[in-house]
Amino acid sequence: MDKTKPIDLEKLEIEQRSNTESRATVDERNVTGYAVVYNSASVYLPPGFREYIRPGAFAKSLDGDVRALWNHEDGSVLGRTSAGTLKITDDEKGLLTTISLPNSPLGDNALEAIRRGDVSGMSFRFQAVEDEWKVVNGELERSLTDARLIEISPVTFPAYPATTISLRAARYAEEMRATISAEIRIGRLVARMRAGGELTEDEKREMIAIARQIEERYTDDDARQTRQLLVRMQTLGG
Repeated sequence: MDKTKPIDLEKLEIEQRSNTESRATVDERNVTGYAVVYNSASVYLPPGFREYIRPGAFAKSLDGDVRALWNHEDGSVLGRTSAGTLKITDDEKGLLTTISLPNSPLGDNALEAIRRGDVSGMSFRFQAVEDEWKVVNGELERSLTDARLIEISPVTFPAYPATTISLRAARYAEEMRATISAEIRIGRLVARMRAGGELTEDEKREMIAIARQIEERYTDDDARQTRQLLVRMQTLGG
């Protein structure tokens, strides 16, 4: 994301993730669990990447007004930071949350479901303010470094079906995957050339086109080798 432009939080899409590494537990009427675990690989998210939330990613938003909902239902409020009924601690593991359940039918039902183990997962919704993308061992990774926490929820299904991805993130992942495929294609053609093989005119034109596409997506430093390859391909193309 371009750091030089001001961020309009109202325009950022809301994304949802689930945490399957930490179970919600209950003590009297307090529900405790990690809604977010740092540096933990997510499930494989569509359209094909893994995600890591880095320590401190939510630091700027923890002073805001965060809600605790039941199964992400807007009308089922269990707690709220501004009311002191939701407490969030940012520690080295992640975001440890404690919800003081209300003395109401909703609170009673949540208490019983969590106490029985019927509901044990935690989930959260957020807006990504700043993220970083890279390829590690051929796999696309997204690191969230700055995000706005909106709400957390004890959930029935804390897994892949509850996950939503912003269109921006999905679109960028698709572009990155296309770039990786293009790099693989160029690598195979270059390997053939180095082995003494010849390229057809169509393959030369394909390499030039692919190199230009990659150059458009990368930063100046990342594009340096691509530019050099583009010059060589243009020379070969005549």
